[in-house]
Amino acid sequence: MKKFRLKQERGITLIALIITIIILVILAAVSIRAVANMGIVGHAINGTQQYARAGADENQILDKTGRRIEDAVSRIKEIQGGNGSTGTGENSGNNSSESEQDLEENSEVPISSTARPGIKIGDYVRYESPKYKDANSSVYFTYDETGYHSSSPVEVSPVRSFQVLDIHEDGSLELISQTTLSDIKDGPINFEGAQGYNNLINVLNMKASELYSNLELGITARTWNLKDITDRLTDTGKAKISNYLNAQVAKLEIGEDVIKGTKEDGVTLDNTVTYSNSNRYYPDIFQYGKGGMIDGTETSGKVNSDEVYDEYGNDSILTSSDSGKSQSYLANESITVPYTCWPNVDFAFDESDFKSVDSPEYGTFNAYLYMFFNNPGTYLTADRLSECYNDSARFTVGIVGNFSRQVNYGLLFTSNGNGYATGGRLRCILSVPADVEITVGERDEYGYASHTIVTN
Repeated sequence: MKKFRLKQERGITLIALIITIIILVILAAVSIRAVANMGIVGHAINGTQQYARAGADENQILDKTGRRIEDAVSRIKEIQGGNGSTGTGENSGNNSSESEQDLEENSEVPISSTARPGIKIGDYVRYESPKYKDANSSVYFTYDETGYHSSSPVEVSPVRSFQVLDIHEDGSLELISQTTLSDIKDGPINFEGAQGYNNLINVLNMKASELYSNLELGITARTWNLKDITDRLTDTGKAKISNYLNAQVAKLEIGEDVIKGTKEDGVTLDNTVTYSNSNRYYPDIFQYGKGGMIDGTETSGKVNSDEVYDEYGNDSILTSSDSGKSQSYLANESITVPYTCWPNVDFAFDESDFKSVDSPEYGTFNAYLYMFFNNPGTYLTADRLSECYNDSARFTVGIVGNFSRQVNYGLLFTSNGNGYATGGRLRCILSVPADVEITVGERDEYGYASHTIVTN
């Protein structure tokens, strides 16, 4: 009988399969418990969420920074492009000397004690601008800009000490630069002649912006002006100035070449004097200002418009060779000049002339009076002013002297065609947005506190 051998099959038994599955289940359970105990899944979820939030925050920061830069650039262009006094002592925006009508208006400066907790008007603030941190931290004033004949440009460096001038309801601040005796190493900055008169507002604001503006933080800077003072005067203080201007014109003698209170073409100009014959010269920019006349026709009042400055070129700076002019002044048959210079003889502001503010730094003394007038040195203001004399009109720049409590003036040009040089130092106003971080310092027993603008 034939025998057959069955072929042996190779494979796993059912028992082995069951054991394998059990082992895998145990390993899976251990792994899941380990993952759960270590929080790996939670960490992964949190990481994803944090990444998403970081991306959103970054976009917000970029958008915010972009808007800040756009706003700051726009504000700086406005400052550099002509915000300031006209040839008749009148300004637009934040840079103006006020006419008699303006002086009668009681413009309010918004003040808040809660918008910036711990910060008071008069407190000191430390601020290091990008220019301050720069290795080349100076700016230079040249002959083309100032008209001043000098062998070398005047160098000016930034300071880092400021005081709180105002706290607005939205938390934004106005700061004014403060200078100690040890800081006075530069200058003075000299302007000269009709060319200096034409350019002084643009140049002063341009240099202030270059020294102190911070595009990233949205901080802008300009040179201070007389409107910074008049905005903080009481009605009594404003009346002092108006009464002075009226009295000065009233005492002028009427002569063949001098006529007071001119009335031309039905337009009455108070506190004005008309000059003719040998006293009919005027700086170029006078024809674009307000409040004056040339040959009986009102000046255009367009001194702050771009079209006027475009005629000058060179970034709004008029040099003696621009527009084919060999001089920076002109002459006509007659010119009518308003009296806009402030009192400077037998006159001084006192405590009652300024609005009262809560200022621990100064206690019972008026903070505005002391911040404006108790700073060592002599400082130019970004104002074109004019003064009327019996023999000629005088085109001047505002000057605040050392502890004088007065606003004087520096003579630059007269209507008989003569030019003069005058000088002073730079003093600036900073506009600080509400979202700029400030480290608030502790106030000591005497009320003194010092704060710091975070620029890192």
